[in-house]
Amino acid sequence: MPIKTNLEDLRDRKLKFGVEIQLVSRAYFAPEILQDGMIRVFPWDTEVTSWTLRRMRQPRFHAYIADLAQKLADWKDVDILRVPIGDINTVNLVGRAMAYPSPVHYHYNCPHCPHVGTEVIKVPDALERKAEKPADYPGWDETILLDSQDEVRFRPMEVRDLIDVEERSEDSKRVIDDTTFNVCRQVVAVGGGTPTDMEEVVRWYRALSPSDAQQLLEDQKEAHPELETRIAYRCDACDGNFHFTLDFNTSFFRPDSPRRTEGKAPEVVRPGVEGGGADPGPDQPAG
Repeated sequence: MPIKTNLEDLRDRKLKFGVEIQLVSRAYFAPEILQDGMIRVFPWDTEVTSWTLRRMRQPRFHAYIADLAQKLADWKDVDILRVPIGDINTVNLVGRAMAYPSPVHYHYNCPHCPHVGTEVIKVPDALERKAEKPADYPGWDETILLDSQDEVRFRPMEVRDLIDVEERSEDSKRVIDDTTFNVCRQVVAVGGGTPTDMEEVVRWYRALSPSDAQQLLEDQKEAHPELETRIAYRCDACDGNFHFTLDFNTSFFRPDSPRRTEGKAPEVVRPGVEGGGADPGPDQPAG
């Protein structure tokens, strides 16, 4: 006999529970496919969990988070290698949050006193949209380096960049370190001139003053479209101000079964950092 269900709508869960979101980048990389940056995200379900258990046995972390994003959203005909890492992380966070609605509990160590406190954060709702791009974004940002006064155009870091870093040989890494490789990959023009090859960009970058090199690195990070994971906080015990950075790496995306019980949510311990300093943390971006 046929099954008896209380469900009135038997459409696939992707159709029933998927949500439309606007990517922080406005999908500058495929404006005709994802108009105004809108994309449909699906909830993380048992099929994604099964796939994740198999996929996580393989290496290549950045390829994994890109593959995961393809499972969790309708990218249509978009070349996933051209997608900014921030958009990949956004899709993965939204898909995971749809199936795992409990807040994330972050335990912090105050840098001003011995106090260890807890911050409860709703992901991704509580995360600000950093460096959101306008509808007419040309695909690059621009900065003027203070010492050299060089005008530099650079694009957001994309999936292809991090995969290339991950797959580089040890010989290649001895010649060009990962930070230099990442910074130079994103440069599209200097002084209005387009680089002929990677070697030209690396030679130029290594000739910059230390402060110019650091400025370009920081400007690229600040201009990257993504959900902000750097949280400002005031200690409950001493009123000291500091910030901490949320880590959304493989531990956050591990395929644990979502729990409905109160308080069952990922818990991460992070050190607080005083004032405006940079948090210590992994080189890998969120996701």
